[in-house]
Amino acid sequence: HPNMRFSVVRLRGAKHSGVYLSSHADRAFVERLFGPPKSCDSDTQETILRYSRDQIWMELELDGGSGRLKRWNLYSE
Repeated sequence: HPNMRFSVVRLRGAKHSGVYLSSHADRAFVERLFGPPKSCDSDTQETILRYSRDQIWMELELDGGSGRLKRWNLYSE
């Protein structure tokens, strides 16, 4: 839906306290925060970066055109 917006998330933890993750984030910003992804899938529409820690998976989906964050998913193994 065109009126939906990505919420701004404030990260917490020893390394990331006070850092905000928003739709302005790009791949370089994400990799500075979290390091290289455990896996990456990419096509013309999007790039999905996957990270794993303590049995939790995080997927960050970047728009294929702008390269900006469009979706952030967290789920357990």
